Amino acid sequence: MRGLLLITLLACQGNASNNAGSKEPEGSGQTVDPSEPPGPGDAPADRMILGDTYTVDPASSRATAVGIRDGVIVYVGDGAGAVAWTDDDTDVVELDEGETVLPGMHDTHIHLLEAFHPAITCIINPAGPTNMAQQISLCDVSDGTDWVLGWGHYLDALAYAPRNPKSYLDDYFPDTPVAIMELTSHSVWVNSEGLRRLGIDENTPNPVGGLVSRWQGEADGILLDSAGEWAFDAALEANPTLMAQNEEALLAGLTAANRNGLTSVGDARAYWKRGYVEAWEAVHDDGDLTVRASVALWAYATMDTDELIAELISRHRDEPNALLRFNQVKLYSDGLVSNTTAALLEPYNSPTWAGDYGLNYFDEDRVTQMARELTAAGFDLHIHTIGDRAVHEALNAIEATAGETPREPRHRLTHVELVAVDDVPRFEQLGVVADLQISEWTLPNHLHDNDYYIGAPRVNERSWPLRDLYETGAHVVLSSDYDVGDMSPFKGMARAVNRGDQSLPSVDAAIRAYTTEAAYLMRQEDNVGSIEVGKLADLIVVDRDPITTDELAGTLVLWTLLEGTEVFRRDGF
Repeated sequence: MRGLLLITLLACQGNASNNAGSKEPEGSGQTVDPSEPPGPGDAPADRMILGDTYTVDPASSRATAVGIRDGVIVYVGDGAGAVAWTDDDTDVVELDEGETVLPGMHDTHIHLLEAFHPAITCIINPAGPTNMAQQISLCDVSDGTDWVLGWGHYLDALAYAPRNPKSYLDDYFPDTPVAIMELTSHSVWVNSEGLRRLGIDENTPNPVGGLVSRWQGEADGILLDSAGEWAFDAALEANPTLMAQNEEALLAGLTAANRNGLTSVGDARAYWKRGYVEAWEAVHDDGDLTVRASVALWAYATMDTDELIAELISRHRDEPNALLRFNQVKLYSDGLVSNTTAALLEPYNSPTWAGDYGLNYFDEDRVTQMARELTAAGFDLHIHTIGDRAVHEALNAIEATAGETPREPRHRLTHVELVAVDDVPRFEQLGVVADLQISEWTLPNHLHDNDYYIGAPRVNERSWPLRDLYETGAHVVLSSDYDVGDMSPFKGMARAVNRGDQSLPSVDAAIRAYTTEAAYLMRQEDNVGSIEVGKLADLIVVDRDPITTDELAGTLVLWTLLEGTEVFRRDGF
C-alpha cells in the first residue's frame, strides 16, 4: 500500500511519542523541535515515511513518521504531527504492517573489494589434496595476471598430505603459477612455478609474521600468514587491467552492501600496493560511492617500520563529513588458532607451525611505535588480535601511548577470540573498542572446535567473551568480516543473542552494536547511527520488527537510503 492520499494515511497513524531531542540540521540555521510544528523558516519535508520506526536513540524510542529534507532528518514523531511537515510536493511513503524503519547499518570490518575481485576466480570446496587439486585443474589464468588465483583450500589436509603439497598442483600446472588462499586467507598454497616466481627456495628465511613450510628441507608450497602475501602481492601488482577490476570489484561490493542494509562500512584491509586505494578514490570521485567508508590502510609487516609509517601517513585522508576517509590502519598482531599462529600466553597443546606460543606480525614494541606515531597523525588502529597474548600485547601498547595526543584515540581490537580474564576490563579502562564477528563458528555447538589446539579449559574460560566485554561498559561492535562471515547484519545479531552465557542481553544491544556503537567507532556518531532530528537520513526499511520477530536472522532489507537518496530498493517494495 504505497501512495495513498496523505490525509488518509495520517488519520490512521497512532500516537507514538515524539523524539525528545532536537538538533540543528545542516544548512538550516534553526533548531527544529519535532514536538512543535515547523516555524516560518522551515520548509516542508521532501519525503515523509509513515510506518513503525525504531529510532535507536538513547531512549530506544518508537515513532510512526520520519521526515527528510535535503538528506537531513527534520521530523521524528507520529502521523498527526507529520501533517505540518508535508505539502503537495512531499513524497509520502506508507509502509505496510510489520515493515520497520531502522538506522542504516554499519559493518566496521568487511572486505568489499577483495571479496568480489574478478581476478580471484578459482573458488574450491575444501577437501583432500587430490580432490582440491582436481578442482583447481579446471581453473584458468585470470585476466590482468598470468597466475591462477583462488580461494578455499583446507590447510590441515595439506599439512598431513602423504606427499609434498606443491606436487599436487604441479601435476596439472607444471609451468603456470598457482596461488590458492586458505578459507580464512591466513595461508596460501602455491605450486613449484609459483615458488620460482617468488624466488622462494630452501634457503629463503621466514618473513616477519609468516612461515615458509618445508618438506624434507625444501619449500613445499605452503606459505603461512605474511609469507602468503608475497604470492598475491606479486600476482595482483597494479596494472591497467587490474586497476579496472579493482573498481569493478568495489562496485559489486557496494551493491551487495546496500542490499544488506549497509550505509557505512569499514574496509578492513586496503592493500595499497595493489591499487586498492586508487579504486576507492575513483569510485568516490565518479559519484558512485553509496556508503560512508572508513578505509583501513594495510600495514605490511615485512616493511621497515619507519618506512611503513611514513608511507601510511602520506596516505591519510580524513575530511570532516566526507563519504570516503582513509583514517584507520589495519595491522595484524598474530594469525589463527587453527593454524597455530595465533599468539598465546600459554603454549599450544598440539604440534605447531610457528612455535609453542604462535607468532607476531607486529610485536608489542612495533605496535607501540605504530600507536604512538599513527595516532599523532590522526589515525585510529584496527588491530587483528586472535590469541590472548596478541590481545594482551595490543592493550599494553595502547596503554603505553595513552594521553600522548590531544585527540582521544578510538583504537579497536578485532576478533578478540581469546582474552585473558584480567584483560577483559582493560577494554573499558583504556577506551578500546571490542569488535567481534559472531559467525556460526562462534556458537555454542562449535565452542570446542579449538580444544585440540589449546585444550577445553582455555576454550571455556577465554573464547569470544562477548557478554563479559559488554558488561564492563566497553564499546562493543559487531561486524561480519565478509566474506569470511555472512554480510547480513541481522544474521550477526541473531547469533549474538544466542550464544548462551556469552550472549548480548537483548536484540536492542545487538542493533546498537551495528548502529550507534559502530558509528562511534567510525567517529560519525553525531551524524548517523540513530534516527534523530538533525542527523543525516541514512535509513533502511526491513520486512519485520527486529525486536519482536522470532526469525531475526531472516530479516530482509526492502529499502536503503544514504542521506535520503535511494541506493537499494527490493523488487515489490
